[in-house]
Order: sequence, then structure tokens, then C-alpha cells
Amino acid sequence: MKINKGTGACFVVIGRLKEVPTLRATSTGTPVTNIVLAVDEVSYKDGKEEPVCTQWIPITVWGVAATFLSGSARPGLRLYVEANVKIEKESVADSEGKAHAFYIPAFHANDISVIDALRLSPSTQAEAE
Repeated sequence: MKINKGTGACFVVIGRLKEVPTLRATSTGTPVTNIVLAVDEVSYKDGKEEPVCTQWIPITVWGVAATFLSGSARPGLRLYVEANVKIEKESVADSEGKAHAFYIPAFHANDISVIDALRLSPSTQAEAE
């Protein structure tokens, strides 16, 4: 386990990639991409696991990890992600023009690991060998 000093709030999520990430660059040339991980919430009833719902977690990925994911990741890829959480303030005006502030958590990945890839079909696996 690694500990990042001074990084603030941090969380770990394990989930499956929703779609192929699109790589872009900041104005300074830093690679960045956004991913969405599907995390299945389950409950247990009579000792059996029952799906409840799927949570969709948006995460921003920077640098080498962004470049790697955009070049090789496919939907369904299972990832382990450690991310810093930053609270971003947004505001919106109501119908009377009065501004209302609300806060949205933004997740910025600082470590990503591939847990497992999608299993290849027998014919695709034979071609790969």
C-alpha cells in the first residue's frame, strides 16, 4: 500500500470501463482523458448475492496513465483506481435569476492498475496464439 502525503481526500474504486477513453491534451501538452467506471452494487438475501444497481463513477486520468488507457483499454476492462477527491463549486440561476450553489465531487486518478482484461472468445484466442 502506498500513502501519498498531502493529497487530501482519496478513495479506491474497482470497476469496469464503460467506453473507450478519448485522449486529449491540456494547453501545456499534458495528456488527459476521462473515464467512467461501472461499479455494481449488490445486496445479500438468504446467503445469495443479488444485484441492486450500477453506480457510474466519472474519473479524470492524467499523464502516462491517460495515454495508456486511450491506446489499449476496451469497454469492460476491470480497473483498480486510486483517486484524489476534489469538491468543485457550481452555481446555477433559478427562474427568478437567483444564484444557487451546489458542490460536485471530482475524482482525479493518481494510480491505475488493470485487474483483468475481457476474456477472448475461443476463435479470437486461437488467432492471438
